[in-house]
Amino acid sequence: MLRPWGSAPGDVDTTRPEEESCGVVASSLGGFTVNVVSSRRRTPALLVLVASLLALAVAGPAHAAGPYPGLTDLSAAKRSKLSPRLYALTRDPLSGASANAQADGVDLPRSGAGSLVRSDSGALMVYVRVTDTSDATLGELRAAGVAPTHVSNRYRVVTGFVMPLGLSRVASVAAVRSVSEAIRPQTSRTGAKAAGKATLVGTFVTCGSRTSEGVRHIAADSARGSYEVDGTGIEVGILSDSYDVTGGDATSAAQDIASGDIPGPGNPCGRLSPVSNLDEINDTTDAIDEGRGMAQIVHDLAPGAELSFASAFNGLFSFADNIDVLREAGSEVIVDDVIYFDEPMFQKGPVDIAIANVVADGALYFTAAGNSNVIVGGSNVGSYEAPAYRPVGCPAAITAFNAGYGDCHDFDTGAGADVTDNITVNPGGGFLSVFQWAQPWNNVGTDLDVFLLNSATGAIIAGSVEDQETDPSTAIPSEVYSWSNTTGSPMTVQVVLARWSGAPAPRVKFLFAGAGGITSIQFNSSTGGDIVGPTVWGHSGTPEGFSVGAVRYDTRTTPEAFSSRGPRTLYFGPADGTTPAGPLGAPQVVAVPHMAATDGGANTFFGSNVGGTWRFFGTSAAAPHAAAAAALMWERELPGTLSRAAALSAFTATGHPVPTQGGPTAVGLGLIDALGAADLMVPTGFLRVTTSPAVPSQIVVDGEIRDNWGLEWVKVSAGQHTVSFTDVQGYATPVDQVVNVTAGNTTVVTGTFVPQALLRVLTSPAVPGTITVDGIRRNDWGMWTYFPPGAHQVCFLAVLAFLPPTCQNINLAAGTGNADVTGLYTASGGAPGEPGPLGELRVTTSPALPSQISVDGNVTDNWGLTWLKLTPGAKVVGFSDVEGWTTPANLNPNVPSGGTATVAGTFVQRGLLRVTTSPAIPGNGATVFVDGVPRNDFGNWTWYPTGSHEVCYGFVDGLFSPICQTVTLTAGNQTTVSGTYVTDP
Repeated sequence: MLRPWGSAPGDVDTTRPEEESCGVVASSLGGFTVNVVSSRRRTPALLVLVASLLALAVAGPAHAAGPYPGLTDLSAAKRSKLSPRLYALTRDPLSGASANAQADGVDLPRSGAGSLVRSDSGALMVYVRVTDTSDATLGELRAAGVAPTHVSNRYRVVTGFVMPLGLSRVASVAAVRSVSEAIRPQTSRTGAKAAGKATLVGTFVTCGSRTSEGVRHIAADSARGSYEVDGTGIEVGILSDSYDVTGGDATSAAQDIASGDIPGPGNPCGRLSPVSNLDEINDTTDAIDEGRGMAQIVHDLAPGAELSFASAFNGLFSFADNIDVLREAGSEVIVDDVIYFDEPMFQKGPVDIAIANVVADGALYFTAAGNSNVIVGGSNVGSYEAPAYRPVGCPAAITAFNAGYGDCHDFDTGAGADVTDNITVNPGGGFLSVFQWAQPWNNVGTDLDVFLLNSATGAIIAGSVEDQETDPSTAIPSEVYSWSNTTGSPMTVQVVLARWSGAPAPRVKFLFAGAGGITSIQFNSSTGGDIVGPTVWGHSGTPEGFSVGAVRYDTRTTPEAFSSRGPRTLYFGPADGTTPAGPLGAPQVVAVPHMAATDGGANTFFGSNVGGTWRFFGTSAAAPHAAAAAALMWERELPGTLSRAAALSAFTATGHPVPTQGGPTAVGLGLIDALGAADLMVPTGFLRVTTSPAVPSQIVVDGEIRDNWGLEWVKVSAGQHTVSFTDVQGYATPVDQVVNVTAGNTTVVTGTFVPQALLRVLTSPAVPGTITVDGIRRNDWGMWTYFPPGAHQVCFLAVLAFLPPTCQNINLAAGTGNADVTGLYTASGGAPGEPGPLGELRVTTSPALPSQISVDGNVTDNWGLTWLKLTPGAKVVGFSDVEGWTTPANLNPNVPSGGTATVAGTFVQRGLLRVTTSPAIPGNGATVFVDGVPRNDFGNWTWYPTGSHEVCYGFVDGLFSPICQTVTLTAGNQTTVSGTYVTDP
């Protein structure tokens, strides 16, 4: 969870670096300015000692020769099924050491973010990658000492706990491919006791004992007052560490219910529906109930919303699955504030994929952007990235540690070479760093490691040497380590990136997931293709969800300094399952964060105790503020849904600029405005369209083709809509109808198709006499086309050397067959032709189809025009619709005087798509979407262009929606797709 460090003087806090992107803020300590590590959560005001970070959260003493004491044979460690860290824990001197000594030995924090995850009994959480997840394999793992907590069939990963002394037994299981440590994504807590009541500017009153100032900061109060919305009918799902397990907080969940700060039985405000806790944290060692802090924020802004919680702390793959769990349980809006350090920088990972899936299913997803930004000298320097690993010789300490390192990275983009990046850190400072390179999960062709050297002695003092060589098909290109300056003086350290094996070319990047006391960085600006600064990574840079930065509750002009900066760039397809992804055709730059929202608001127990008020700082607080705003917006849309595109459009149109250091890389579209966004939400109703008689006309609503035959039900915004009908051969097409749909109600429209009669006109002998019907030129020689029933006059124009027939009156009756008229031309050598000058136009259809041809808006004939004499000049030729074919665009021939013009209308055959839902759910929201366009509820049968189309299904309360399906349509053929809705148990 993302919570920054640093706040107001007088705060007492024992917080450690943690959560998604640990952040950086400036705090005064001991006469110098320290950038203090944080996480996605709250920001403590003044640290008691940065040493509380260092002693408890960051690794301790330097190693004599290299990382991981006892790792005398690095080659053997990298060949083991155990990760080198776990391998080191099975060897002296670490195998029998204390938990703190083991953490120090493998260059990870002793607790909090980035630490090894341990149960109360000392068992380690590990990821076991296996050949299969069968019952037999799980049984062997249990027999070897693994206590599984989660099984991912998709990734073939078993998450579980195992005692350190049993790691070797686990590695000996035949089905095991690799065993790696789980690294804790977040933890922290505060110890002071809240007192007093937070005061809001203005008159907005909420029920609880503490109310976040975000209610006013992003105008949620105005949205609620203007539109009488409070989130009722919307469920918000929350993912964080834990909800109510610590027992040492200033308040408990039961007390928060009693004071009106979260919903549940006994809530004095009548908000009696309890928070649904679907999956609590397994390991409570460092749990801090941040999920309840987030729930208070949502409840402050949208007190009518239902709330659900699931832990994101039971392993990376469990986190991804719990996103689906929340969606399946009914959450329309989901929010998290967690990141795992192994989430990929250069491709979508498991959490990204889960987000994409629930968004495709109709949910909105919000995530904290992170608190990893580092500012030195006014510049954002929280990351370093090079477009390629540039090999040069390694420092002596690296080759002395192991001669297997072939080369190291050159940080200098010029003609010279510099194998180190110097970083100066004040006493008590330190950092937690993540290093990755651009190769896809499960196909890592290069094994890179990272080292930290003492610039004064050249000795290795920290690093990470994980294995990507032994089994590239299960490897991930990531290294994590931490270090602290435990001396009494500023210290300069040097980052070294070294190649153990493989090709030397991949793009490389490291960032500070948490940092404190950094006063200078050697390579501190983007140059020569190298990039310095962006710190949003993993699913915090989701393309499908919304990444949220932070703006402090008492300002609208400046983003929080720690709030992570974007963008995120993807180079590979998603890491979906065990099959490696290929490179994208072009890099995808994701402009994140998407928006900013409030942090630092008041609550009953969580964060920093500032003057007797608990305040929740960090992008962890900003994300639930944005999610609550979305719940208010969505309620305005009921009974319809709020799409991501509509939400983004509303947020974008109404976001407020953050003028000081608040560019798009910091705050995206700006500070959100819940009132402004709610203004743009439109309530929905249902539209039903029928055809009489039932004919296969395509129904068009506001220019969007929906379905053939009619619309049983489709959700549309309240207000006026134009309903149109495509042509059906043999019928007069109804005129467009403008209807008014009211919110929550169904409006029925009927398009009445009047059968036409088929009129055939011939000339005898066959001569190019132009036929007119009711005064409109139709065709020369003859014609065959449909006309409305009733009286019509057929006339024949002059032809040179023939006397024209007299006009004939005919009465057409609908549906009684063909009516024939023949015009008899009499030869007369002196008879004049049509007065000139004229030209002739010929129109054909390809293939030959019964489309009605119109010239300058006048229907002339079916199938085509043999020849038609017209005045010279530009003409507009149109074609009526033919079922199952794409109608050609209008043609614009130029008819020459005394000459001819020929044009052809090419019809492209379509494929027929039939979509059904099981069970059929009329009027209850089971809208079928094809390529993102809502077509009809509970079924669809219409023509589409050939090729691939994505079929999705709308959310229905109380049911699990089917997954989206991709179908390929072929010309002239019917393809059937069925989506099965499953009852929510």
